[in-house]
Amino acid sequence: MDAKKFASVTWDAEDVKVLRPEWSTEQAENFLARNQSHIQDRLVELGWSVMQDLLDYEKASEKINS
Repeated sequence: MDAKKFASVTWDAEDVKVLRPEWSTEQAENFLARNQSHIQDRLVELGWSVMQDLLDYEKASEKINS
């Protein structure tokens, strides 16, 4: 049985160009290709942090509401 997956994130050249509007689509795609693993690693780190914060918030809310 496959596990359900939640909260996936993807980026494209247009996202990069928001931060670097002077770049061509090719430059933005090359940046993403070169840095894909770094971006993915950081997104995972941040995801764990956000989940922990939300779980702590829910736990605190449960105590208040009980």
